[in-house]
Amino acid sequence: FVSQLVGSGTYAVRAAWLGWALSAPTSVPRIGVCVALMVLDGDPEATWLAGALLAVEAATHPERRRALGAVADGLVLAVALAAVQLGPALEVARVGRPGGVPFADAAHFSFPPLRLVELVWPGAFGPRYGADWLLHALYDEGSGAAYEPWSAGIYVGLARPLFALAALVRRRDPARRRDLALAAVAAVALLVAFGRYTPLFAAWFRFVPGARLFRYPEKYLLITTLCGCALAASGLARVVERPRRALAAGTAFVALLAL
Repeated sequence: FVSQLVGSGTYAVRAAWLGWALSAPTSVPRIGVCVALMVLDGDPEATWLAGALLAVEAATHPERRRALGAVADGLVLAVALAAVQLGPALEVARVGRPGGVPFADAAHFSFPPLRLVELVWPGAFGPRYGADWLLHALYDEGSGAAYEPWSAGIYVGLARPLFALAALVRRRDPARRRDLALAAVAAVALLVAFGRYTPLFAAWFRFVPGARLFRYPEKYLLITTLCGCALAASGLARVVERPRRALAAGTAFVALLAL
């Protein structure tokens, strides 16, 4: 998270509450308080993303009806707790962004797929968006000064993607449905983060309710990282169960990376 969010303190504070909200999908008070704190921290996108993730989690929960009801009640409680700030924010959005932001603005800070190399090689392209950066430079249109992308980095360590993969290769496990849902959400978030580099973002921006209110596709990388962390925690148990196979797979990966 620190790697990604170093450029946005508000977004980082919001992200800190997201895990707590997701940790108890059947607890109305926890969902309500945590999501309300995301709103009060100053990022309206918090409620939108948290609500979507909570809905996915509840839909894959063993007690689906109870979880869906708790999520619905928790979000209503969050709106009530944060109404003192949410009301004025919606008024500002109605006046300043009627119908949402223009597509060109929404697609600003799209994530170039080539930067996926940074998952195994942080800083592979040198100073980000400088004049000699491999992809292309970004310059402020007013001052001409160079500036960095919204997401400063995506490196999460070499072990975490392997642990996440270990969670997905399990065939018979009560948590498999949840793990597959996490993987699907992570993949969709990554594709949306590509922004203008993929046709999916245009469809996302046009058809998904609320999507046209927000900018910077790179923000969706937070969801990919969060789901990857959860998958890695799940896969760690499998690695412990079969240490020899895990060591063999890890060694092969490191050898491939070295090549």
